[in-house]
Formats: sequence, structure tokens, C-alpha cells
Amino acid sequence: MDVATMPAWLTAVYTACGRCRIRQYLGVPADMVNAPCAAPPFGPLMLPIPRGPAYEPTLAEAVGEAANLLNRSQYPIIVADGLVLRHQAERELRALVDSTGYPIACLMMGKGAVDEDHPQYIGLYGGLKSRYPPRLGVDAFRRSRC
Repeated sequence: MDVATMPAWLTAVYTACGRCRIRQYLGVPADMVNAPCAAPPFGPLMLPIPRGPAYEPTLAEAVGEAANLLNRSQYPIIVADGLVLRHQAERELRALVDSTGYPIACLMMGKGAVDEDHPQYIGLYGGLKSRYPPRLGVDAFRRSRC
């Protein structure tokens, strides 16, 4: 890689990451950090989330199954992961949390999906190493749905 190929390389990497909807962490070689180069020939990547009639039956089935699990549970809890952020569904998550009254925890990659000052937010969940409130909530849900 050199200053002549850097813009094309950045364009290819950003496009691939945007298409796959993954977070982008780029490592630029130390000798290239301050090297002048042309601006990459792209603007913000706005890739659409697949929607439409073909996805509606699958979405309805997934939502129905999730609702059944939560309704049957003695200790329901919502756990948000990085997909909420990837698909920019923070508003929908907030509406779900507000309408159900269920507590919410976030996985590490979902940090920021819900306001940490929200009254139903109980913290980050990362398994056995989690702090007490989120671990207790997730463990109680697991036991109650069996």
C-alpha cells in the first residue's frame, strides 16, 4: 500500500464493511498515518436494511416467538446486542422497553443501544463475569422459561 493506492483501498474496505454491516476498525501502517493522499471517492454509506413482503412472515414469526417466551417467563428481561446498533433500531428498542416495563441489559457489543440512565436499565451482561443485577436478571429468566 502507498499513498497512490490508499484511497482505493479505503473505499473497498469501507464498502465491504458497510455491506456486511459490521463495525469498522482500520489499522493504518505507522509510516502512512501522516502521508498526504487524495480523499477517498465516497460519501456516507447508506445501505438499506432488507424489508418488504418477502420478509414479513419471517419477522412476524420471530416477533411472535419472542413475545411467547417473554409472556411465559416468570422473570422476563430484554437483552440487547450489537444488532440493535447495526440496524439503527434504538428507537424501536426504547419503545419496546417502555411499553413492556421489562428490565433491560445490554451485551458488550450492544453498549449504547439503550440510555444507561433509563429506569429499567440494569447494566451490561457478559456471562459469569457480569455485575450482580444483569447476571441475576438473565439467570432468573433462563430458569423461569424451562
